[in-house]
Amino acid sequence: MTTVANTIKRGEIYHFNHRIGQKIYRKSLKTDSPSQCREYVSGIFAFIERSKVLGVKVEKNDIDSFIEMLISNKVNEVVRLGKAATQPMSCLLYTSDAADE
Repeated sequence: MTTVANTIKRGEIYHFNHRIGQKIYRKSLKTDSPSQCREYVSGIFAFIERSKVLGVKVEKNDIDSFIEMLISNKVNEVVRLGKAATQPMSCLLYTSDAADE
């Protein structure tokens, strides 16, 4: 079984697990991929550390928003790459040329 630091696994889905003050914070990362999970956790900790350096207190809502943004960006990237792999380049070129006229 693959383990990822600062996460727990519920079923097949990884959840971020971190202490904020006296409370435990948990949030679904909506992935079953250990490598994707590691990437998300790395980004979350970079966000938390950057906030500390700037002197900004990180709260639950801030981390919630950041995690949703990370997941949303990943989904958008997958859709974009999927379109690039399935649409011929000529289709993309003609569409942009027609819009310019």
